[in-house]
Amino acid sequence: MRDLVVDPIAIIGLVIVLTELVKEAAARLRLRPETVKQVVIPLAVLLMSAALNALNAYLFAGPAPGQPPKGAVRDAVVQGLQLGAMASGIYGLGKAALGRS
Repeated sequence: MRDLVVDPIAIIGLVIVLTELVKEAAARLRLRPETVKQVVIPLAVLLMSAALNALNAYLFAGPAPGQPPKGAVRDAVVQGLQLGAMASGIYGLGKAALGRS
């Protein structure tokens, strides 16, 4: 698979920012904090990272935008799930360092 234009670190950063927006939306919907922490946030992080990385592959992996090589989007979704796991770990470390976990 050709190198993607958007760096995985940028995707992780974007996922962390979007996670904060999801948390704010969940608070406005008055969801239980334990549900948000245990279900909504992990699921949102994994879905957003997979979707953003798949979009990255769809737009930039092929010879032209929207023409990715066969299997490139599938591989990008797998890599996106891995990025989501990394983002969750980085996010958790940052919260722990700030004493807000």
